[in-house]
Amino acid sequence: MKHLRGLCLLLVLVLLTGCSAGGKAPQPEGTDAPAYRGVHFEYQADQIRKIEINWVGGLVELEHSDQATLSVAENSQDLPAEQQMSCWLDGDELKIDFCAPTCTASIDATRKSLLVQLPAGIELEVNTVSADVGAAELKIQTLEADLTSGSLSVDALTAHDADLETVSGNIDLKNAAIDKKLDIGTTSGSITLLLRQCPELELNAVSGSAGVSLLEGLAAQVDFSTTSGRLDNTAPADGAEVCRIDAESVSGGLTVRPVSALPAMD
Repeated sequence: MKHLRGLCLLLVLVLLTGCSAGGKAPQPEGTDAPAYRGVHFEYQADQIRKIEINWVGGLVELEHSDQATLSVAENSQDLPAEQQMSCWLDGDELKIDFCAPTCTASIDATRKSLLVQLPAGIELEVNTVSADVGAAELKIQTLEADLTSGSLSVDALTAHDADLETVSGNIDLKNAAIDKKLDIGTTSGSITLLLRQCPELELNAVSGSAGVSLLEGLAAQVDFSTTSGRLDNTAPADGAEVCRIDAESVSGGLTVRPVSALPAMD
């Protein structure tokens, strides 16, 4: 568990830029690759292994796509160039930042929303301050998310593993299939999970509550350590597939229950 690594990273991002409403990573060390600055950027799916998004406020929307040429788009055409997103191609990594590193203006983050098309099998890292992150469907290799007050919501997630951290933002994963491990930490945000596959789930919370729903046929072996939180577990302990849940909290509760069907996709 990364614990406060995500929060520290975001504070560093804010300090590295003059944008009072935003933070962005500086140009990657060791590369002189120019940044694209604007509201629309295209890349080839087969040339990118990892995408890193550093965003502040507004909305980040993630969209799965099987197209060969994918796009990154921001809805801030009326903003000056230095206040628009910057995209860095660093080898096989694409880095998407909230604004230019030279930006010294105060930016109304609510005016900036981002849409990123993602290919299957990508490694994805998302760092936000107050921006909400949402996706209808993701089919990725790994998901790493560090959020402060923004929330993360994914209607259908398929990944090898995922490592998610938030301070006060909520995490909501529906129809999630994790091959290896799902690791989630929060201070006061709520965690809502609907899992159809997840061999190992680790939850760490201070006051945030967690609700875990397991698709029928997926059993749960739960180890819950808490100071004053409450465990409500009605899931079977044995089954063809087992989710091992290791959870710790101070005052947050944990609910684990079976469900007979997945929710319908909109």
